[in-house]
Amino acid sequence: MDFELPPPPVVPEIRHPAFPPHVKIHEADTEVLLLVVAQDLTAVTHTWSVHNTRDDTHFPR
Repeated sequence: MDFELPPPPVVPEIRHPAFPPHVKIHEADTEVLLLVVAQDLTAVTHTWSVHNTRDDTHFPR
């Protein structure tokens, strides 16, 4: 009884990119970001009609 085994699978060839991947570095001014976040939050509070009143039963200090 002779068994014929199939050929082994071909090992894939690994191709490295010709150049290293580019790493993006984002620099941002935190003061400007803080201003933009504050403006966005203000817009959200106006859109959703959120008022700046606190009820001590819901917001303990």
